[in-house]
Amino acid sequence: MSEELFFETDAAIITRLGRELVAKQETALIELVKNGFDADATEVEVVFERSGSSASLEVRDNGSGMTRRELVHGFMRLASDLKVQAPRSPRFGRQRAGRKGIGRFAAQKLGDRLVLTTRTEAAPAALRLSVDWRRFVHGRRLEDVSVSLDEVTAVPSVGTTIRIKLLRDAWSEAQLRRCWRGVLALQQPFPVAPVINKADADPGFKVRILQSGIEFKDELTVIDMQTEILDHLHAVIEMKVDDKGRGSWRISKNEFGPARKCTPIHHLHRDTARPPPYDHLRTAAMKAYYVVLDPGSLPSLVYSRLRDVLGDEGGVRLYRNGFRVIPYGDPGDDWLRLDEQKAFCPILAH
Repeated sequence: MSEELFFETDAAIITRLGRELVAKQETALIELVKNGFDADATEVEVVFERSGSSASLEVRDNGSGMTRRELVHGFMRLASDLKVQAPRSPRFGRQRAGRKGIGRFAAQKLGDRLVLTTRTEAAPAALRLSVDWRRFVHGRRLEDVSVSLDEVTAVPSVGTTIRIKLLRDAWSEAQLRRCWRGVLALQQPFPVAPVINKADADPGFKVRILQSGIEFKDELTVIDMQTEILDHLHAVIEMKVDDKGRGSWRISKNEFGPARKCTPIHHLHRDTARPPPYDHLRTAAMKAYYVVLDPGSLPSLVYSRLRDVLGDEGGVRLYRNGFRVIPYGDPGDDWLRLDEQKAFCPILAH
């Protein structure tokens, strides 16, 4: 005698996935920030409010918001493929940064309660989703644990706010500083491609961290990268591949000689005046800052600061959709095998 059986899901899978998929609080935070990027936001504010047991964290974006369908069948559905079906954002055509559905687990990683409020431009009212992660315990079926969804009218702005209450971490000054650094480190530090002046062009993406209403800055470690470091480096080398696969490069700054204008390039056709386009590579750009780390060629204060910065930040990092791809460029990750080549000078590149 045969019978049909069905898999069941224990409600505790939410807690397990939150702990195992999101290892660090910095990772959890950036996953929530990525949701704003995917929603065509130009600014995301991460707001910490600390007052004992009522401490909370909010991630606010000015993006397009979510419809009821996107909320129910996207955020609320495990392994949803909505972002796979629409890999680019509707307004700026951004390649989706968060496509694995980790955002909800990131929220669970950070605190016990979630209140998500979202409104689209076409909606007369906002949607508010309230989740108490403490109800997702062993012994209950996932589909038996309910959450509440309501309409609210007192939300004038378009976008999404994720408020996390009953934080799992006390968020000491050191932890807040670490999260702040983590968010900054995962963002692209400077543009590597020219800005397009079009009405529908992507204006960029900025993340601010506020602590009790005041923008948080780590004065002990923050440096003005442009004026204190980059302006003093000896050369700037830029490369780009356009949407047709045509590569070009130039030296836009050169303390050792004249700058070099844009020249066609293909690494497999180095001696060809008009090299063919790449077969698969499209829409990529690189900017490398080159420096001779010699105290005689740099101001003394710049040399000391640069020597320290290169120890932590030197190397070639990789970014996609404005976010850093880890571990490329981490200390000890010589993914381009530059350390194996003895005839090279330190590079600070992103």
